[in-house]
Amino acid sequence: MSLTLLNETELGRVVRERFAKGQLPREMTGRMWGGHGSGQPCAVCDKPIGQDEVEYEVQLPLNGAVRSFRFHIPCQAAWQSECARLAQTDHAATTNRRG
Repeated sequence: MSLTLLNETELGRVVRERFAKGQLPREMTGRMWGGHGSGQPCAVCDKPIGQDEVEYEVQLPLNGAVRSFRFHIPCQAAWQSECARLAQTDHAATTNRRG
């Protein structure tokens, strides 16, 4: 899967698949840093994040442990967008149950 071949829609699909498999956290609570790429794979597209690229690193709980997740900029944006979409969906479902 090449980052250059994935558009925003495809990145969102990959993020949702990783949510379903328990491979990515579904909430954006945690600490985040930005800096030069470390060569480690991106948590969404699996491609290494080169030293000439910006890397976002996020520490978040997943499956009972705090883990580090690294993202390319577009992959991090897709992950954040899908987290926000889930939060809105969950909020709407909760509101509808109360109303």
